[in-house]
This record gives sequence, C-alpha cells and structure tokens, in this order.
Amino acid sequence: ADLSDYFVRQFEGKHGVDLKNVGDLKTDQAFCDAAELAKIDLSADSQVDVSLSAAGKVLDLTLERRDFEKLIKHHIENTKDLGEEALAAAKLGWRDIDRVLLVGGSTRIPMGREMLQQLTGKTPGVGINPDEMVALGAAIYAANLSGVTVRNAKGQALKQVSLRNVTAHALGVITLDHEHKDVNSTIIEKDTEIPTEKTRGGYTTADDN
Repeated sequence: ADLSDYFVRQFEGKHGVDLKNVGDLKTDQAFCDAAELAKIDLSADSQVDVSLSAAGKVLDLTLERRDFEKLIKHHIENTKDLGEEALAAAKLGWRDIDRVLLVGGSTRIPMGREMLQQLTGKTPGVGINPDEMVALGAAIYAANLSGVTVRNAKGQALKQVSLRNVTAHALGVITLDHEHKDVNSTIIEKDTEIPTEKTRGGYTTADDN
C-alpha cells in the first residue's frame, strides 16, 4: 500500500488529476500490481523502471531501492519491535537465536535481511524457499502428530517438534466502572497455553453497586 500510494502521489503531481475521482477498480489494481512487481524487482536490482497509466495519461518513472526503503522503513522498525516483544516473552535476546529462517516473500527485501543480521549476528538462511517455509513447518508438525517419522535428505530422522498453542492476546470482557467508563476485565492472560478454561465471577452492573 505504501508503494502504490507513492505511485498515486507521483502520478497526481505530474498530471494534476485526482485519481480518487477519475480512477476505478481496474486502475487501482493496475497501480497495486505495478507496486508489487517493483517491490519484487528491487529485491535484486538497485532500481526499476515503472510505467503507469490512468485517465488517458501516462507516467514513466524510475524507482531506486533507497527510495523504496524510505517508504517501508517504518514496517522494518515495526518488525524489529514485534521481534523484541516475542523474545522478551520467551526471556531471550537477539543473540540467543541460533539460526535465522526467512518466512514469506517480503523477507527477500535486502533491508530486512540486513536488519536481522545486525541484530542477531547471524546470516539469514537462504537454503529454503521463504514462500514454502510455513507449509513445510506445518507438514512436519502434522507428521509428528500422526506418528510419522520425518527424515532429511540424508535419510536421518529429525527430532520431534514440540509446539505450544497460546493465546496471542489477553481475553476478557468489557465492563463498566462507577463512572460508566469501559474497563477491560482480563480473564485469560496473554500467552496462556490453549486449550484452557478459566472462570471469573462477581460481575454486576454499575447500577447494582
């Protein structure tokens, strides 16, 4: 969205048109497709040529990787913050990580890989297709659950994988205090292993107190 929005701003600035008024779903999709292709190409190239058309007008521009990185910098920083939250919950630090696996197509972006290497001191692994990582992990876990022995390319049995399903967020109900303001009453804490069951009583309305 950041890159397609950037293309819209460049187009509108060049031709003085408001694409929100003259655009349509087909135009919106074309800009999104152009942004996706540019993002993919910039993972390997330092710049990419982009051609955009809308409302009978055309814009040709060259996008450099450094400009793209400025657009997505806040996403990279947010990824770092989320990683630190996860590590803190596990009582670990970046340097406690043994190996860095890349999951998802966006991990091909050089800026993201460089950040991970700086934080962990480890070179991210590139031996497994990041688009297939989740599927491979799910297949291994499913095999373990069904009692099937999983082997690597050399025929060696892999260790059993133990996973815990936990709640991503705290769960509770919204109640009202004596000033009729919302209060989040947590019942199940974040990171509680599931399935779980917990009962909390004593709920009344503010008028009852």
